[in-house]
Amino acid sequence: MKKLNAVFTGIFLLIIALPFLFMDRKSAVSEKENRTLAAFPRVITSDGRIDSENIAKFPRMADSYINDRFGFRNTFTTLAAAVNTTKIINGYVVTGKNDWLFYSRSDDGNNIADFFKLNLLTKTEISRFIENIDRRRRWCEDNGIKFIFLIAPNKHNVYPEYYPFARPEGITRTEQIMAALPDTLKDTVIYPLDSLLQHKGGQNPLYFETGTHWNMAGAYLVYELLLDRIKQLFPQTSFPAIDFVTEISYDDSDSIAFMSGFSSYGKTTAPVMRPVEGWERYYRYTKNEDRNSIIIENTDTALPRAVIFRDSFFMALEPFTSTLFSSAEYHWRWFTEQDKQTILQNKPDIIIWDVVERATAGIRHLPW
Repeated sequence: MKKLNAVFTGIFLLIIALPFLFMDRKSAVSEKENRTLAAFPRVITSDGRIDSENIAKFPRMADSYINDRFGFRNTFTTLAAAVNTTKIINGYVVTGKNDWLFYSRSDDGNNIADFFKLNLLTKTEISRFIENIDRRRRWCEDNGIKFIFLIAPNKHNVYPEYYPFARPEGITRTEQIMAALPDTLKDTVIYPLDSLLQHKGGQNPLYFETGTHWNMAGAYLVYELLLDRIKQLFPQTSFPAIDFVTEISYDDSDSIAFMSGFSSYGKTTAPVMRPVEGWERYYRYTKNEDRNSIIIENTDTALPRAVIFRDSFFMALEPFTSTLFSSAEYHWRWFTEQDKQTILQNKPDIIIWDVVERATAGIRHLPW
Protein backbone atom coordinates (compact mmCIF):
# COMPACT_ATOMS: atom_id res chain seq x y z
CA MET A 1 0.00 0.00 0.00
CA LYS A 2 2.83 2.37 0.89
CA LYS A 3 4.46 1.69 -2.47
CA LEU A 4 1.19 2.44 -4.27
CA ASN A 5 0.80 5.71 -2.36
CA ALA A 6 4.36 6.62 -3.22
CA VAL A 7 3.71 5.94 -6.92
CA PHE A 8 0.57 8.07 -6.93
CA THR A 9 2.38 10.84 -5.04
CA GLY A 10 5.23 10.72 -7.55
CA ILE A 11 2.82 10.87 -10.50
CA PHE A 12 0.95 13.79 -8.91
CA LEU A 13 4.16 15.73 -8.30
CA LEU A 14 5.33 15.04 -11.84
CA ILE A 15 2.04 16.29 -13.33
CA ILE A 16 2.11 19.56 -11.40
CA ALA A 17 5.81 19.99 -12.24
CA LEU A 18 5.39 19.49 -16.00
CA PRO A 19 4.20 23.05 -16.74
CA PHE A 20 7.37 24.36 -15.07
CA LEU A 21 9.67 21.79 -16.71
CA PHE A 22 8.35 22.74 -20.16
CA MET A 23 8.20 26.50 -19.66
CA ASP A 24 8.73 28.60 -22.79
CA ARG A 25 11.92 30.54 -21.98
CA LYS A 26 12.84 31.56 -25.53
CA SER A 27 9.85 33.17 -27.24
CA ALA A 28 9.53 36.94 -27.20
CA VAL A 29 6.11 37.10 -28.87
CA SER A 30 2.99 34.93 -28.72
CA GLU A 31 1.92 34.28 -32.31
CA LYS A 32 -1.47 33.00 -31.16
CA GLU A 33 -2.25 36.01 -28.98
CA ASN A 34 -0.41 38.61 -31.09
CA ARG A 35 1.35 40.18 -28.11
CA THR A 36 4.73 40.45 -26.40
CA LEU A 37 5.32 37.91 -23.63
CA ALA A 38 6.50 38.98 -20.18
CA ALA A 39 10.29 39.01 -19.86
CA PHE A 40 12.24 37.25 -17.11
CA PRO A 41 12.25 39.52 -14.02
CA ARG A 42 15.74 40.83 -13.33
CA VAL A 43 16.90 42.66 -10.22
CA ILE A 44 20.58 42.90 -11.22
CA THR A 45 21.45 45.38 -13.98
CA SER A 46 23.95 44.65 -16.75
CA ASP A 47 26.66 46.56 -14.85
CA GLY A 48 26.12 44.55 -11.65
CA ARG A 49 23.99 47.04 -9.71
CA ILE A 50 20.86 46.08 -7.78
CA ASP A 51 17.72 47.57 -9.33
CA SER A 52 15.70 48.59 -6.26
CA GLU A 53 12.66 49.44 -8.38
CA ASN A 54 12.54 45.94 -9.87
CA ILE A 55 12.94 44.36 -6.42
CA ALA A 56 9.67 45.97 -5.36
CA LYS A 57 8.01 44.80 -8.59
CA PHE A 58 9.54 41.31 -8.54
CA PRO A 59 6.49 39.35 -7.29
CA ARG A 60 4.20 40.87 -9.93
CA MET A 61 6.83 40.50 -12.70
CA ALA A 62 7.48 36.86 -11.73
CA ASP A 63 3.75 36.14 -11.74
CA SER A 64 3.39 37.63 -15.25
CA TYR A 65 6.42 35.65 -16.47
CA ILE A 66 5.04 32.33 -15.20
CA ASN A 67 1.50 33.02 -16.45
CA ASP A 68 2.78 33.82 -19.94
CA ARG A 69 5.21 30.92 -20.26
CA PHE A 70 4.12 27.84 -18.32
CA GLY A 71 4.24 24.63 -20.30
CA PHE A 72 1.25 23.61 -22.45
CA ARG A 73 -0.31 27.08 -22.02
CA ASN A 74 -1.71 27.13 -25.57
CA THR A 75 -3.29 23.71 -25.06
CA PHE A 76 -4.91 24.74 -21.80
CA THR A 77 -6.28 28.01 -23.21
CA THR A 78 -7.72 26.14 -26.21
CA LEU A 79 -9.53 23.73 -23.90
CA ALA A 80 -10.78 26.60 -21.74
CA ALA A 81 -12.14 28.45 -24.78
CA ALA A 82 -13.87 25.33 -26.05
CA VAL A 83 -15.92 24.96 -22.85
CA ASN A 84 -16.43 28.69 -22.25
CA THR A 85 -20.01 29.72 -22.93
CA THR A 86 -19.75 33.39 -21.93
CA LYS A 87 -19.74 36.26 -24.42
CA ILE A 88 -16.40 37.61 -23.20
CA ILE A 89 -13.43 35.22 -23.26
CA ASN A 90 -10.27 35.82 -21.16
CA GLY A 91 -10.71 39.59 -21.36
CA TYR A 92 -9.52 39.68 -24.98
CA VAL A 93 -12.47 38.60 -27.09
CA VAL A 94 -16.22 39.15 -27.40
CA THR A 95 -18.09 36.35 -29.18
CA GLY A 96 -20.61 37.90 -31.56
CA LYS A 97 -23.45 36.75 -33.75
CA ASN A 98 -22.92 34.43 -36.75
CA ASP A 99 -19.52 33.33 -35.38
CA TRP A 100 -18.05 36.83 -35.49
CA LEU A 101 -15.40 37.73 -32.92
CA PHE A 102 -14.47 41.20 -31.62
CA TYR A 103 -11.28 42.36 -29.91
CA SER A 104 -11.99 43.64 -26.39
CA ARG A 105 -8.73 43.84 -24.40
CA SER A 106 -9.30 46.52 -21.74
CA ASP A 107 -5.66 47.65 -21.60
CA ASP A 108 -5.46 48.04 -25.39
CA GLY A 109 -8.07 50.64 -26.23
CA ASN A 110 -10.98 49.03 -24.34
CA ASN A 111 -13.28 48.42 -27.30
CA ILE A 112 -16.14 47.37 -25.03
CA ALA A 113 -16.17 50.84 -23.48
CA ASP A 114 -16.07 52.28 -26.99
CA PHE A 115 -18.98 50.13 -28.12
CA PHE A 116 -21.09 51.32 -25.18
CA LYS A 117 -19.84 54.91 -25.68
CA LEU A 118 -18.44 55.11 -22.16
CA ASN A 119 -15.06 56.52 -23.21
CA LEU A 120 -16.03 60.00 -24.39
CA LEU A 121 -13.49 62.81 -24.10
CA THR A 122 -13.82 66.13 -22.33
CA LYS A 123 -13.50 69.36 -24.28
CA THR A 124 -9.99 69.80 -22.88
CA GLU A 125 -8.95 66.30 -24.00
CA ILE A 126 -10.37 66.89 -27.48
CA SER A 127 -8.47 70.18 -27.71
CA ARG A 128 -5.21 68.45 -26.73
CA PHE A 129 -5.75 65.77 -29.35
CA ILE A 130 -6.47 68.32 -32.08
CA GLU A 131 -3.51 70.47 -31.09
CA ASN A 132 -1.10 67.52 -31.26
CA ILE A 133 -2.29 66.66 -34.77
CA ASP A 134 -2.29 70.28 -35.90
CA ARG A 135 1.26 70.87 -34.61
CA ARG A 136 2.46 68.04 -36.83
CA ARG A 137 0.54 69.44 -39.79
CA ARG A 138 2.05 72.90 -39.28
CA TRP A 139 5.57 71.50 -38.88
CA CYS A 140 5.21 69.49 -42.08
CA GLU A 141 3.77 72.51 -43.90
CA ASP A 142 6.62 74.75 -42.69
CA ASN A 143 9.09 72.24 -44.13
CA GLY A 144 7.32 71.75 -47.46
CA ILE A 145 5.88 68.33 -46.57
CA LYS A 146 2.25 67.23 -47.03
CA PHE A 147 0.57 65.44 -44.13
CA ILE A 148 -2.34 62.98 -43.81
CA PHE A 149 -3.62 61.48 -40.56
CA LEU A 150 -5.65 58.28 -41.04
CA ILE A 151 -7.91 56.79 -38.36
CA ALA A 152 -8.64 53.09 -38.95
CA PRO A 153 -12.21 52.41 -37.68
CA ASN A 154 -12.81 49.82 -35.00
CA LYS A 155 -14.48 46.72 -36.40
CA HIS A 156 -17.50 47.07 -34.08
CA ASN A 157 -18.19 50.54 -35.48
CA VAL A 158 -18.49 49.10 -38.98
CA TYR A 159 -20.36 45.93 -37.99
CA PRO A 160 -22.24 46.69 -34.75
CA GLU A 161 -25.05 44.37 -35.86
CA TYR A 162 -22.85 41.32 -35.15
CA TYR A 163 -22.05 42.44 -31.59
CA PRO A 164 -23.87 40.36 -28.93
CA PHE A 165 -25.18 43.45 -27.13
CA ALA A 166 -27.45 46.28 -28.21
CA ARG A 167 -25.60 49.55 -28.79
CA PRO A 168 -26.80 52.72 -27.07
CA GLU A 169 -27.69 55.85 -29.01
CA GLY A 170 -25.38 58.84 -29.06
CA ILE A 171 -22.04 60.02 -30.36
CA THR A 172 -18.80 58.00 -30.30
CA ARG A 173 -15.42 59.29 -29.18
CA THR A 174 -14.09 59.58 -32.72
CA GLU A 175 -17.25 61.35 -33.84
CA GLN A 176 -16.58 63.84 -31.03
CA ILE A 177 -13.14 64.49 -32.48
CA MET A 178 -14.30 64.73 -36.08
CA ALA A 179 -17.06 67.20 -35.14
CA ALA A 180 -14.53 69.42 -33.35
CA LEU A 181 -11.92 69.54 -36.14
CA PRO A 182 -11.08 73.06 -37.32
CA ASP A 183 -11.19 73.84 -41.04
CA THR A 184 -7.40 73.57 -41.22
CA LEU A 185 -7.58 69.85 -40.34
CA LYS A 186 -10.73 68.70 -42.12
CA ASP A 187 -8.77 67.71 -45.23
CA THR A 188 -5.85 66.38 -43.18
CA VAL A 189 -7.75 63.80 -41.09
CA ILE A 190 -9.32 60.84 -42.91
CA TYR A 191 -11.81 58.69 -41.00
CA PRO A 192 -13.21 56.24 -43.58
CA LEU A 193 -16.15 54.95 -41.54
CA ASP A 194 -18.83 56.35 -43.87
CA SER A 195 -17.27 54.73 -46.94
CA LEU A 196 -16.94 51.37 -45.18
CA LEU A 197 -20.55 51.51 -43.96
CA GLN A 198 -21.74 52.42 -47.45
CA HIS A 199 -20.02 49.45 -49.09
CA LYS A 200 -20.32 46.77 -46.39
CA GLY A 201 -23.54 45.30 -47.77
CA GLY A 202 -21.84 43.33 -50.52
CA GLN A 203 -21.44 39.59 -50.78
CA ASN A 204 -18.19 39.59 -48.78
CA PRO A 205 -17.39 41.44 -45.54
CA LEU A 206 -14.77 44.20 -45.37
CA TYR A 207 -13.29 43.02 -42.06
CA PHE A 208 -12.14 39.54 -41.06
CA GLU A 209 -14.99 37.82 -39.22
CA THR A 210 -12.61 36.30 -36.65
CA GLY A 211 -9.97 39.02 -36.79
CA THR A 212 -9.74 42.65 -35.75
CA HIS A 213 -8.55 44.19 -39.05
CA TRP A 214 -10.12 45.14 -42.33
CA ASN A 215 -9.35 42.65 -45.07
CA MET A 216 -7.94 43.56 -48.47
CA ALA A 217 -11.36 44.57 -49.83
CA GLY A 218 -11.83 46.99 -46.95
CA ALA A 219 -8.28 48.28 -47.37
CA TYR A 220 -8.98 48.96 -51.05
CA LEU A 221 -11.84 51.32 -50.16
CA VAL A 222 -9.51 53.22 -47.82
CA TYR A 223 -6.85 53.29 -50.54
CA GLU A 224 -9.35 54.97 -52.88
CA LEU A 225 -9.98 57.70 -50.28
CA LEU A 226 -6.24 58.17 -49.78
CA LEU A 227 -5.69 58.32 -53.54
CA ASP A 228 -8.33 61.03 -53.95
CA ARG A 229 -6.72 63.12 -51.21
CA ILE A 230 -3.18 62.59 -52.54
CA LYS A 231 -4.30 63.66 -56.01
CA GLN A 232 -5.57 66.92 -54.46
CA LEU A 233 -2.24 67.45 -52.72
CA PHE A 234 -0.22 66.76 -55.91
CA PRO A 235 -2.44 68.06 -58.74
CA GLN A 236 0.39 68.09 -61.29
CA THR A 237 1.29 64.42 -60.74
CA SER A 238 -0.01 61.60 -62.92
CA PHE A 239 -0.82 58.66 -60.66
CA PRO A 240 -1.24 55.15 -62.10
CA ALA A 241 -4.72 53.96 -63.05
CA ILE A 242 -4.72 50.31 -62.01
CA ASP A 243 -7.17 47.53 -62.80
CA PHE A 244 -7.44 45.03 -59.96
CA VAL A 245 -8.62 41.45 -59.88
CA THR A 246 -10.01 39.81 -56.76
CA GLU A 247 -9.90 36.21 -55.59
CA ILE A 248 -11.84 35.02 -52.55
CA SER A 249 -10.49 32.39 -50.21
CA TYR A 250 -11.69 31.18 -46.81
CA ASP A 251 -9.68 30.42 -43.69
CA ASP A 252 -10.80 28.60 -40.56
CA SER A 253 -9.86 31.46 -38.23
CA ASP A 254 -7.85 34.62 -37.76
CA SER A 255 -6.03 36.52 -35.02
CA ILE A 256 -8.82 37.00 -32.48
CA ALA A 257 -9.70 33.31 -32.55
CA PHE A 258 -6.12 32.50 -31.56
CA MET A 259 -6.18 35.12 -28.79
CA SER A 260 -9.31 33.52 -27.35
CA GLY A 261 -7.65 30.10 -27.29
CA PHE A 262 -9.52 28.52 -30.20
CA SER A 263 -7.42 26.61 -32.69
CA SER A 264 -10.20 27.33 -35.19
CA TYR A 265 -13.47 29.22 -35.02
CA GLY A 266 -16.07 29.84 -37.67
CA LYS A 267 -15.10 31.06 -41.12
CA THR A 268 -12.94 33.98 -42.21
CA THR A 269 -13.37 35.53 -45.65
CA ALA A 270 -10.01 36.53 -47.12
CA PRO A 271 -10.23 38.45 -50.41
CA VAL A 272 -6.92 38.79 -52.22
CA MET A 273 -6.55 41.69 -54.67
CA ARG A 274 -3.75 42.31 -57.14
CA PRO A 275 -3.22 44.43 -60.26
CA VAL A 276 -3.92 42.67 -63.54
CA GLU A 277 -0.27 43.28 -64.45
CA GLY A 278 1.02 42.22 -61.01
CA TRP A 279 2.46 44.33 -58.19
CA GLU A 280 5.97 44.09 -59.64
CA ARG A 281 4.82 46.22 -62.57
CA TYR A 282 4.68 49.17 -60.16
CA TYR A 283 7.23 48.72 -57.38
CA ARG A 284 9.83 46.50 -55.76
CA TYR A 285 11.06 46.06 -52.20
CA THR A 286 14.54 47.35 -51.53
CA LYS A 287 14.17 46.38 -47.87
CA ASN A 288 11.61 43.97 -46.48
CA GLU A 289 13.17 42.51 -43.37
CA ASP A 290 10.16 42.57 -41.08
CA ARG A 291 7.07 44.63 -40.35
CA ASN A 292 9.20 47.41 -38.82
CA SER A 293 11.51 47.86 -41.76
CA ILE A 294 10.01 48.14 -45.25
CA ILE A 295 11.27 50.34 -48.09
CA ILE A 296 9.90 50.27 -51.63
CA GLU A 297 10.93 51.88 -54.90
CA ASN A 298 8.50 52.51 -57.75
CA THR A 299 9.14 52.13 -61.45
CA ASP A 300 7.80 55.69 -61.88
CA THR A 301 10.37 58.06 -60.37
CA ALA A 302 8.15 61.12 -60.99
CA LEU A 303 5.79 60.13 -58.17
CA PRO A 304 6.14 61.77 -54.72
CA ARG A 305 8.29 60.27 -51.96
CA ALA A 306 6.58 59.16 -48.74
CA VAL A 307 7.28 58.27 -45.13
CA ILE A 308 4.46 56.30 -43.53
CA PHE A 309 4.03 55.76 -39.79
CA ARG A 310 1.61 52.91 -39.35
CA ASP A 311 0.19 50.13 -37.23
CA SER A 312 -1.14 46.67 -38.08
CA PHE A 313 -4.11 48.06 -40.04
CA PHE A 314 -1.74 49.32 -42.72
CA MET A 315 -0.52 45.81 -43.56
CA ALA A 316 -3.39 45.31 -46.03
CA LEU A 317 -3.02 48.89 -47.32
CA GLU A 318 0.72 48.79 -47.99
CA PRO A 319 0.55 46.98 -51.39
CA PHE A 320 -1.93 49.60 -52.65
CA THR A 321 -0.16 52.71 -51.34
CA SER A 322 3.20 51.47 -52.61
CA THR A 323 1.93 52.04 -56.16
CA LEU A 324 1.52 55.78 -55.44
CA PHE A 325 5.06 56.77 -54.47
CA SER A 326 8.45 56.76 -56.17
CA SER A 327 9.82 55.59 -52.82
CA ALA A 328 8.19 54.91 -49.48
CA GLU A 329 9.49 54.02 -46.04
CA TYR A 330 7.11 52.21 -43.68
CA HIS A 331 7.72 52.54 -39.92
CA TRP A 332 5.68 50.55 -37.40
CA ARG A 333 5.43 53.28 -34.76
CA TRP A 334 3.82 56.64 -34.00
CA PHE A 335 5.01 59.93 -35.54
CA THR A 336 6.98 61.52 -32.68
CA GLU A 337 9.32 64.41 -31.94
CA GLN A 338 12.31 62.10 -32.34
CA ASP A 339 11.54 61.61 -36.04
CA LYS A 340 12.10 65.26 -36.99
CA GLN A 341 15.84 65.09 -37.68
CA THR A 342 15.69 61.96 -39.85
CA ILE A 343 12.76 63.35 -41.81
CA LEU A 344 14.56 66.61 -42.54
CA GLN A 345 17.69 64.73 -43.62
CA ASN A 346 15.73 62.57 -46.09
CA LYS A 347 12.96 65.04 -46.79
CA PRO A 348 9.88 63.25 -48.19
CA ASP A 349 7.07 64.92 -50.10
CA ILE A 350 4.36 63.49 -47.86
CA ILE A 351 3.96 61.89 -44.42
CA ILE A 352 1.04 59.57 -43.68
CA TRP A 353 0.31 58.59 -40.08
CA ASP A 354 -2.14 55.73 -39.49
CA VAL A 355 -3.56 54.93 -36.02
CA VAL A 356 -6.31 52.45 -35.18
CA GLU A 357 -9.38 54.13 -33.70
CA ARG A 358 -9.14 52.40 -30.32
CA ALA A 359 -5.69 53.95 -29.74
CA THR A 360 -6.34 57.52 -30.84
CA ALA A 361 -7.08 58.88 -27.35
CA GLY A 362 -3.43 58.38 -26.43
CA ILE A 363 -2.38 61.01 -28.99
CA ARG A 364 -3.49 63.79 -26.65
CA HIS A 365 -0.57 62.79 -24.36
CA LEU A 366 2.01 62.74 -27.18
CA PRO A 367 3.91 66.05 -27.13
CA TRP A 368 5.29 67.84 -30.18
